[in-house]
Amino acid sequence: MRKIFKTLACLIMSLLMSMTFLGGCNLVSVDNKRDMNQVVATVKISEDVPEAEKIYKKDIVMAYLNYGYYYEYQGQSRADVIDFIVTQLISNRVYVQNAILKFDTNQGIYAGHIQDATKDKWDIKKYLTAEEITDAEYLTYKDMNDFIDNYVEDNEDKFNDTLSATVRTVPKDAANEEKELDNGKKLTYIEKGIDVSGDRRKAYNEVVEVLEINELLGDDYNGDLTTTTYFKETLKNYQETKLLEKFEKCITNSVITDLTIADLQEQYQRKYEEQENMSAADFAEKLSSATSGDPVLVCSNNGTYGYVYNLLLGASEEQTAEIGEIKFGKKSTEYANARRAILEDTIVKDLRSTWLLSGYDFDLNTGCFTGDYTFAKKASNSLPFKGIVKHLNPSEVNEDDYAARYSVLHEEKFTLDEFIEMMETYLYGSVQAGVSSSNPSVYKKVNIADAVEEYDAKINELLFAFSTDDGSLNTYKGYSSEPKPDAGKNETYMQEFADAAREILGQGADGNVITAMGNNSYIMVATDYGYHVMFYSQVFDKNYNYASLVDYLSKFYTVSKGVTANDWEAELAKMCAEWDDWKDTKSYLYQLVSSVISASMSNELSYVQNEILNENVYGSNGAVVKYEDRYADLMKA
Repeated sequence: MRKIFKTLACLIMSLLMSMTFLGGCNLVSVDNKRDMNQVVATVKISEDVPEAEKIYKKDIVMAYLNYGYYYEYQGQSRADVIDFIVTQLISNRVYVQNAILKFDTNQGIYAGHIQDATKDKWDIKKYLTAEEITDAEYLTYKDMNDFIDNYVEDNEDKFNDTLSATVRTVPKDAANEEKELDNGKKLTYIEKGIDVSGDRRKAYNEVVEVLEINELLGDDYNGDLTTTTYFKETLKNYQETKLLEKFEKCITNSVITDLTIADLQEQYQRKYEEQENMSAADFAEKLSSATSGDPVLVCSNNGTYGYVYNLLLGASEEQTAEIGEIKFGKKSTEYANARRAILEDTIVKDLRSTWLLSGYDFDLNTGCFTGDYTFAKKASNSLPFKGIVKHLNPSEVNEDDYAARYSVLHEEKFTLDEFIEMMETYLYGSVQAGVSSSNPSVYKKVNIADAVEEYDAKINELLFAFSTDDGSLNTYKGYSSEPKPDAGKNETYMQEFADAAREILGQGADGNVITAMGNNSYIMVATDYGYHVMFYSQVFDKNYNYASLVDYLSKFYTVSKGVTANDWEAELAKMCAEWDDWKDTKSYLYQLVSSVISASMSNELSYVQNEILNENVYGSNGAVVKYEDRYADLMKA
């Protein structure tokens, strides 16, 4: 959902930092203090506002260099870009003043946001929590340190030479970002202040020079970056961003307050009816394109369909070459045995070492990745990195927001049998007895009917650690499997893979229905690509039918702690009340709610936005006064 109300100064600061503000830009023809400090507009939307807020010419220049020039490069005229910037700067002041006036009434959807009643109405801290105030300060200090970083000579990643390989694919929700610090660590970071030690002193002096050129030092500057106009304005804008986020949340919360399961059932029913009478071809297509937000609700076709997870222990280049040499001139059984002999020398190792060298979220004490780099909700179900890891800065007890850096001292290597032992112990708690198979391509088959805690999460941990098949990563539920094709039609996968998938799900090689293996079973089968460890995921047959939302939720969704089992109205109410902080955003219920309310939220936000602007900017109440002649020179290319 897009953010309607957002302060403009909290944009891509690195762009501003990396430029010699006016160098190479013909935006400003006269660069002096008087010119840059001209008031180009004033905003006062109510008599309750103590004095009109001023927008300066230098604010336009700063916004142009932050983002406005991009629109000009995209083909818009200089005049249109400057006009757009001025409108945005004015709108921002209108939004902030309006939010403060609404919050101060402490009524209706705006009630409950006065945090410190002793403060003046126009002191923004009156409406921010202690954590929000700390976060704004932390972000400002971080911006200042980042500003200096951009001017530090040879500011290259010291650890690039340790990472020559392509970085391993990461879970789709993960990003190489710094860890979110808790409030205590943010306060510690703030207390450390702006780092100007060592080589950073020279960079700091360059930053000061840039700020001075652009009239952003201010009259209060005393050698400390926190006394500059730039620091103060940055802090103000982060605080205003927090304020407008709260204002927007009030509006969006009002949209979802009265939502019921019956409302969601209407959307669910439309999706169900779309799938109810699908042809076999359309259903197979739906199976391959399904997501957690748009899953399979009904299977009206005969035959066994489903998903299997595929953990590929890929053949090496040498093994692939050997397999190619023996491929022709042998009967199928003879070839399968010869290929098996070649693949028995397969060596397996943890492929996540590049995550460590990239500084991704990792807990050295447990040896496990954390945050969005793990799938398990319980820490005990995370898969430790299989190797020895050393922190490159062991003397630093309190890490700040910079990514931790690690060195991989040793990568554990597994033979096939060693890998199976490790895998089964992690997944099932102990080594499992195999089920006999006459198929020479099958290395091991395990039939497990007992429940496995966080089974899907554990499988994904294994996939991201060991699978050499990139296509097996970041899937919904693995690879889709269809019934045996009719005579004359080709298989989607290699025959050994396709047969194993169907056997797990409950279909024999001849196409007849057989007893499906247990819900947590696997088959390890060879193809020319290597050994595939194929895990049961989900099966669909003619009995798979969930005609109502409640039926579907009762089967696949567990209500939150504190909610009575299957009390879906209570679960929905709890979710809506905690919407912005709801953890299980991948669940079907959350995504169904999102699809139902997203349009309503956007419409309501747009309505409120337009109402505010029409009254105070485009209306005739005199809330905004512009002095266009004072920035007319900026509109000339």
